[in-house]
Amino acid sequence: MKTYSVRFRYDDRKVGPDGRTIQVQASSITVAIDKATRDFWSSLSRKQHFDAAKGLKVEATLVASPTLATR
Repeated sequence: MKTYSVRFRYDDRKVGPDGRTIQVQASSITVAIDKATRDFWSSLSRKQHFDAAKGLKVEATLVASPTLATR
């Protein structure tokens, strides 16, 4: 499994620019974004859901990849 860092940003009505970075292990970047999005979305309140739905920005980068073992 590879480790990805997925960063979410949105404009909160009270705080202004807000967001969170989540590190997940997944086989591909698509799966990593999906896992992190579910975790991020469940952590938001009702008002934050509304604010994030208006303009959520997602950035994903590969942090670590397992090395192949040689025999």
